[in-house]
Amino acid sequence: MSSPLWFLLVFAALMAATCLITWVHLLWPLAVVRQVVLIRFGLGGPAMLGWINLAACWMVPSCLGIA
Repeated sequence: MSSPLWFLLVFAALMAATCLITWVHLLWPLAVVRQVVLIRFGLGGPAMLGWINLAACWMVPSCLGIA
């Protein structure tokens, strides 16, 4: 019963960050994803960068929706 509820926490966090995201720029999460992938896979960076990419990947569709 509680398994689908995790999405509501992510959705609430993204909606709370909407003003901050639009104030900074709508494409910055996409730039973060691109840089992390470049460093992690192109330059052999640490696997811990994947957690940064996870958060940024959730923000990309949210920013596209805001735009």
